[in-house]
Amino acid sequence: MIQVIDSIRDDDETHDEDNRLETQHGRVAFATAMADMACYLKPGARIIAIGAGTGCYSHALTGRGWRVDAVERVARNIAVFKAGPGRTSPSGRATRLT
Repeated sequence: MIQVIDSIRDDDETHDEDNRLETQHGRVAFATAMADMACYLKPGARIIAIGAGTGCYSHALTGRGWRVDAVERVARNIAVFKAGPGRTSPSGRATRLT
């Protein structure tokens, strides 16, 4: 079990979600996920993003009027998240990063 946890931690520390979202496939996946969420989320809903990464989805959701509380443990991701929306997501800022 410890090896699995270490493997997940190592992947979290090295995975570059922002670059993945900049690929054609990543942009399609992002747009599809956002459209799917819009079908189910009520206007003004509050969302918790656990494992929020660098905030691409969190920032995009807040930019569209939802309230997002984001939880992330990787220091690099938190720094990028706090710097603001990335090139992939529309403008908007998550309301809290815990």
